[in-house]
Amino acid sequence: MSVFLHFIARCPVGTYYDRPADDCLLCPEGTYSPREGALACERCPEGTWTLGTRKENFTACTGTIIALVLNVGSCLGDGFMRGLEC
Repeated sequence: MSVFLHFIARCPVGTYYDRPADDCLLCPEGTYSPREGALACERCPEGTWTLGTRKENFTACTGTIIALVLNVGSCLGDGFMRGLEC
């Protein structure tokens, strides 16, 4: 009988635990993580965005998003285009 124990890192605020990478990753632009040990980052409220990564709370989400689409249908790999779902 074998026992498999998987350690989940206690990631700091502004990051999240990514299981495939088995590491803490920075929350990307447009998201934040207010809790230690998060498994995902939270999206900024509609119409706002963060500049830079590793934001710790929603107050980092500021401004109004103005999307200039140069290539129609182009999105980032996570299904976002600067805060707008693709």
